[in-house]
Amino acid sequence: MNLNKKLLLVVSVVFFIMYITLSFIFDILTTSGFNQLEQEQIARSVRRLNSAMSTNFDSLNSIVSDYSSWDDAYQYMQDRNTKFTESNFSNSTYDRLKISLVSFIDNNGSIAFYKRVDDDRNIELPLTNKNREQILDIFKHIKDRKSDNGFYKFEQDNIMLSFAPILNSEGSGLSNGWLVMGRNINDDLVKSVNAIVQFPVDIISLQSSSSVLVPANKLDSDNARASRFLTLNTDKSSYTIKHKDSSSSYIMFKSIDIQPLFLSKTTIPRDIHRQGYTSIIFFQIISLLFILVGGAIIIYFTKTQMINRIVELDQFIKVINQDNSYSARVSVANNDEISSLENSFNKMMDNLEKERKSK
Repeated sequence: MNLNKKLLLVVSVVFFIMYITLSFIFDILTTSGFNQLEQEQIARSVRRLNSAMSTNFDSLNSIVSDYSSWDDAYQYMQDRNTKFTESNFSNSTYDRLKISLVSFIDNNGSIAFYKRVDDDRNIELPLTNKNREQILDIFKHIKDRKSDNGFYKFEQDNIMLSFAPILNSEGSGLSNGWLVMGRNINDDLVKSVNAIVQFPVDIISLQSSSSVLVPANKLDSDNARASRFLTLNTDKSSYTIKHKDSSSSYIMFKSIDIQPLFLSKTTIPRDIHRQGYTSIIFFQIISLLFILVGGAIIIYFTKTQMINRIVELDQFIKVINQDNSYSARVSVANNDEISSLENSFNKMMDNLEKERKSK
């Protein structure tokens, strides 16, 4: 193998190793950085979603607080005058307050007033035996007083509940019962959540299946996978599944009896991931161009300034051997190691020529 081929091989191997090493290091650093940014974006969306739910609860709690500490409501629990409920809980009031359920319950658990309105049709729904059982179940949890609000599965609807003791306007005296209000988690509520989260949010109802909750409508495997993970890993507040173009961030919400009720699914485009991938590709292309240009310059310089001159010297020596001439000399143009070799060769030829003439 001649010097040209050796030079090409060595330069190619060295620059290839350099390219792979640089690409690997940049890939690790860039991927780590962009993954962290993506995780921060997902965490921010989780915080925003929890904040949106809290905002809705705050709004509902405020309404319940106003009505439960109203003297008219306190009096109603004593005389059960229907004029109070007819004038204050019309369908238009439900629509204005964005509520779907109101119930007054006395301290013995008896239902003094119940009204539930269908959001879509804006009509009053009848009180069924199942509804009575559910109101009593809610009352049981109210008496435990572990919180003032929570989620609940009322028939087929997921609702936000808020409840408070019915007191006079001064907040003094004994409670005259309990006020319960509910707000359906419907399309309007989800739209308000979307506006805060700034990414599409879906609500996925759950149903029990062999002690593991699964999506009620069995939409896709991602939903089931997230449900299983969050059901079995109660210490985890969220779960993220990443695909090529988007990430799905799941949060499990539980009812007032601490049973999983529904999942929220936030779909986040993987723009940061794509940006990171594009940066890596761009770096690799630029690095490859620099390496090719740098390698070509090194090969060209080495060949013209070193190898070609050595080859010319070798050919000059061969010509001298063939012609048996001692008068020819190598031209010296530079001042480097090869030039020193050329000068030494010329001095050797001078000595040989003098020795030949002296004979």
